[in-house]
Amino acid sequence: MIQITKTVDIQDVMKSQRSLYETNYAYWMEHVLFSFNWWFLIIISIVPWFIWWKLVDKKKTGGDFFCWTSVYGHCINSRFDR
Repeated sequence: MIQITKTVDIQDVMKSQRSLYETNYAYWMEHVLFSFNWWFLIIISIVPWFIWWKLVDKKKTGGDFFCWTSVYGHCINSRFDR
């Protein structure tokens, strides 16, 4: 049987959580944000949309094409998220 010998004050827990948050935030700001990998992920997330937008002939395709493309994209994405 486990016996608790010391109680923990909620203020100590909150102080520890705040310290952990500040440490994680400082790490993120120094090592993740605006790093090469961060810029690379931003670019590969946005550039394909611009390329697709330029390559699609908007006169031949109606507004339904864009709607269904979005629906199919969401369906495919939802399959990969599982």
